[in-house]
Amino acid sequence: MALSKVSLPTQQNLAPMSMVFCIAARTQRQIMNASFTKCCPTSARTHHVLVSDFVGNWREPIHISTNNWYASTNSRFPGVRSEANTEVKLIGKWSSHYVTRVKIALNIKSIEYENIEDSLNPKSKLLLKSNPVYARVPVLIHDDRPICESLVILEYIDETWPTAPSLLPSHPYDRAVARFWAAYIDDKCFPSIKNIMAVEGEEERKRSFEVLEEVLERVEGAFRECSKGKPFFAGDTIGFLDIVFGCFLGWLSVLEHRCERKVLVEAKAPALVKWAERFAADPAVKGLIPDTLKLADLSNDLFLQYNPAYKKILVLLHNDKPICEYGIIVEYTDEVWPSGLIILPLFLCMRNIIGAEDDEAKKL
Repeated sequence: MALSKVSLPTQQNLAPMSMVFCIAARTQRQIMNASFTKCCPTSARTHHVLVSDFVGNWREPIHISTNNWYASTNSRFPGVRSEANTEVKLIGKWSSHYVTRVKIALNIKSIEYENIEDSLNPKSKLLLKSNPVYARVPVLIHDDRPICESLVILEYIDETWPTAPSLLPSHPYDRAVARFWAAYIDDKCFPSIKNIMAVEGEEERKRSFEVLEEVLERVEGAFRECSKGKPFFAGDTIGFLDIVFGCFLGWLSVLEHRCERKVLVEAKAPALVKWAERFAADPAVKGLIPDTLKLADLSNDLFLQYNPAYKKILVLLHNDKPICEYGIIVEYTDEVWPSGLIILPLFLCMRNIIGAEDDEAKKL
């Protein structure tokens, strides 16, 4: 493999001294050697250097101090200052599968962090300050700067702490495929789980199960495509897609517990069944997927808290006040926000006709 040579400029008034420093940098588990020449080790000057990898792609400027060539396991290059050594905090909640993602990624990278448990009822000032747009967990705080949304946080972790193993694949196409399936899983998986737990009738629940089974079959296909016969989506070790899908295993177990029906079955998703066992047993994951019964109790508590009469969703929370039953929620929405399009008829008689038709539809 050809060396990428970079010359460090030195002050002209210093005696020329030539030293070569070989830096081993990880590039998707391959070694790229960079030879630094004409470097004066007695100069405390910090130089801005562009480093080229073996395929000729220029990396971002790196701050190199010529009197600080110590070996560091936590930085991208030995002797290079890195923000990866600064303080890390995580605002989360134990039951959130999105928070679980971040914890697994931090474990994989062996990053020490302070876990800040937020009850979310009410939401803490720190959470509202750190994520004023969505006001939800997880939020990773690195060097007093907040990073929000679990998928964004996973990529941030991988880029900030690029020590092996990588979370995302090295090739741009493979990264694009991983991001596509991550978006699909977030869009389809948990909503399907919630729908099954929310419906009442057997026919509705059966249709909802069919939707979830279709999602799992597609994820099974994605696993075969991405893993290429290896134990995980990412290959030999847990990676981006493993974390994204694996965080749902706790809620899939809750669904199986409540409905007394297996969801991940070998007949339809044999590869995923074996993958789930390997994923849950990995040291980076052990102890992070919430206990099934504890999660089930939490879901029951939420139903009791917000809808004690029927113990089901849909529940609209407005200013921390629950409004239950979708027909009532529609009326509430129309009356609280009367501007713009009017949803319900103005006259009471017309509303009664709609209500009667709705009652008849429920009997079908």
